[in-house]
Amino acid sequence: MTTKSLNKQIDKKIDEISEKQNVASQNVVSGRLTQAKGIVLEQLGNISNDERMKLVGKRDQIAGKLQANYGDNWLVRNRGWLMLSTAVAAIAAFIFLRNSNS
Repeated sequence: MTTKSLNKQIDKKIDEISEKQNVASQNVVSGRLTQAKGIVLEQLGNISNDERMKLVGKRDQIAGKLQANYGDNWLVRNRGWLMLSTAVAAIAAFIFLRNSNS
């Protein structure tokens, strides 16, 4: 192996690593923004006494944490489970609120 080909391989590996780090950084930033949006929505829901807005805010906070910690691939692979758990939580909240108003 020549020095030139070895340098090319090293440069290629460095480029691959830096690309992975850039994607990871973008996931963290995007996840933190989603978390912040969720916090704002939850607080607006608290102020306006809107249960749906509170639930959406909590969902966004969870989705943001997952994205920041595990990246977009996790969300894509588990989107169905995330939507199912959100639906179950919304139904439970609806039933709870309906029973508490009676």
